[in-house]
Amino acid sequence: MAITALDDRGREELLALDAALASLGVERFLVARHGLRQRHGGCYSPFSNNLFISDRVALHPTQLLTVLRHEGWHSVQDCRGGGLDSRRSRPAMDPTELSPLVLEALDPRRFPDKAIWLLEVEAHSAAMEPGRTLQALGSCSTNGKMGNPADARQVVPPL
Repeated sequence: MAITALDDRGREELLALDAALASLGVERFLVARHGLRQRHGGCYSPFSNNLFISDRVALHPTQLLTVLRHEGWHSVQDCRGGGLDSRRSRPAMDPTELSPLVLEALDPRRFPDKAIWLLEVEAHSAAMEPGRTLQALGSCSTNGKMGNPADARQVVPPL
């Protein structure tokens, strides 16, 4: 049986992640499930600094939290690559911090090159650790690109 409810800490982290992404100027959008690849709950674009979240995922707070952690980590990698304006992503974790479970589960042959595989392993590892993405977003350099959270569309539904 899947857990579908968040405790108070989970709710706080979900709202804080949404606010942190908004403050960095990362726009968040709900998209119909057919707008994403099969079995993908979200997608971060380093070219537009947009984060797309499946409308189905948004209905399940625990899945939404995991997707925001994962896709939020991709924006951290984007910052690490030279800021949100650079369109380059770089690893943001020490390799010793990667989850052994994720290393086993993600087959590197499914990815076009090892660099992309490593970025995905990091994002999956970060999604498993409460607070990890939020902390990294807080220290993310934005190279002057700061958005107004009030201007961004909030995708986190009322909990």
